[in-house]
Amino acid sequence: MREYVITTDATADLPAGWLENSGVEVVAMPYVMGDTEYGISKKQTYEDFYSAMKAGAMPTTSQASLESAENIFSKYADEGKDILHISFSSGMSGSFSGVSLVAKQTEQKYGITVKVIDSLSGAGGEGLLVYYASKLKKEGKTLEETAEWIENNKLYVNHLFVVEDLAHLRRGGRVSRIEALLGGILGIKPVLKLSDEGRIVPVAKARGMRRAVENMIEAAESSFTPDKNDFILVSHGHNEEAAKLLGQTLFSKFGVRVEYSYVSYLVGAHAGPGCLAVFFMGKNKGR
Repeated sequence: MREYVITTDATADLPAGWLENSGVEVVAMPYVMGDTEYGISKKQTYEDFYSAMKAGAMPTTSQASLESAENIFSKYADEGKDILHISFSSGMSGSFSGVSLVAKQTEQKYGITVKVIDSLSGAGGEGLLVYYASKLKKEGKTLEETAEWIENNKLYVNHLFVVEDLAHLRRGGRVSRIEALLGGILGIKPVLKLSDEGRIVPVAKARGMRRAVENMIEAAESSFTPDKNDFILVSHGHNEEAAKLLGQTLFSKFGVRVEYSYVSYLVGAHAGPGCLAVFFMGKNKGR
């Protein structure tokens, strides 16, 4: 059996330092803020990113960099290693198709296996699949066994989130102009999730952020499956205090460890500053 590595896209969120320490390499997904492109040669702190958005900056995002994917795949192919790549949802981006093309070219050139999985997930949900895949690899599972587990379990990764300002979702085409306008006037905060097709869909609508978070917790209670989870991941858009309060509530209800992360740049560009999200293994996420 040939050794294999796990790679993913820059949309996968996990606690700070986890990806670097795990050896999982990340395919870049650049974004532009102002006149500057970030994500490849230039980096930005999360604090600066979300502060700029609060001040009115409107970042524009891109699909996975095919050059970055090619460089990463070729590096491991030169070492004679197979590759398992966990990709951002095809329901929200063309990255899966682009990286799949690079994978096929790499296989043909080097004679190795490059398996690309459409996670139908994003942000912390994609991150959880990377975490569990890495865990299976450490336990000695083959690439095929790990890929099969992901395919069999990816629809059970629940994504629940709320946003402070619907304008960013409207700009990304996730809600209509009228919905965003009414939300701003009436203070309506939708609770959102990812469907089985990996697309954003509404769960509930609430008046105000506090009630929206309560609705998100209620939705989590109806789906959470304790014995499937090593931890719950709470992510935020530079809203650490609210994230900690949410995490404490979830821990008190479920008794499962809570970890924290920022919502990464690519997803944060559409969710906006102040967003809160919860990711866990539960019932089928589309139901």
